[in-house]
Amino acid sequence: ARHIDYQHSQLRAALQLQPVWLIDALGLVEFSPSDRHEGPLPRPDGRVEIRTWSSRPGQTAIRRTVLDPRTLEVHQQSFYEPNGQLVAWLDSIRHEHYEDPGISLPRRIDIHVPGGSGEQMRLTVDAGQYSINSIYGDPAKLWQMPEPAGVRRVNLSEGLISEPVAEAAARPPGPSDRPASFR
Repeated sequence: ARHIDYQHSQLRAALQLQPVWLIDALGLVEFSPSDRHEGPLPRPDGRVEIRTWSSRPGQTAIRRTVLDPRTLEVHQQSFYEPNGQLVAWLDSIRHEHYEDPGISLPRRIDIHVPGGSGEQMRLTVDAGQYSINSIYGDPAKLWQMPEPAGVRRVNLSEGLISEPVAEAAARPPGPSDRPASFR
């Protein structure tokens, strides 16, 4: 979907999913100076957490970012409404280190969105191969949507997706996988 179309779609209204979360999940998190930040705060699991309160339009009010303090890999982010209601959380896992630019990127990103009646929706992104700092290729094709064989194209701005996804039968995350409530 085009970004402008997605912002006004039924799917956006139902999921509260923000495309920038995929960029954040890669570990390219923006900590804007116009936001209020707290941390890094130590956690019992050895990681650290940074809490961010945003007042910018279109941004989720509160974000909790969990990082590895040694590698600075982003492992989880959770997003909350001003009243503390959990909107969604992202798990970034199986990081791979790239020596030349000195970065680590996740090979898998799970986006979890709790539903209103207790059910949970999950979107999983498995990264195949990253091209880092690369502008190789035909410039006319660099910004075209990929069309891999056997993958149906769906315009997210045309309504809700009703077909089950193959991985939907996988184990839903348990209570221990979910971030703690925010107060």
